[in-house]
Amino acid sequence: MPLPPRHVLNRRFSRFALYTLVTVFGLILVLPFYYMVVTSFKSLEEITKVPISIGLPWPPSIEPYQTLLQGFNYGRFMLNSLYVATATMIGAMLFS
Repeated sequence: MPLPPRHVLNRRFSRFALYTLVTVFGLILVLPFYYMVVTSFKSLEEITKVPISIGLPWPPSIEPYQTLLQGFNYGRFMLNSLYVATATMIGAMLFS
């Protein structure tokens, strides 16, 4: 069985190297978001524990979300952000 031409092998290697590089960079970009979401389900003691753990705690705690929704005027913050975003969009459409 004859071997494929050299340029075919080079193209296959280049494509493999490109996909590997894109996969590695993709994982590097996704890792902080994963850590942020996993940490949001941890208690304060688990967050400050050394060494850090990157896995989902068991049982996951929703206490930080309860504190956010009950302890702060979160609905008002969201409405304010919606108002600012809408005003900015309308301003950009009118003056651009």
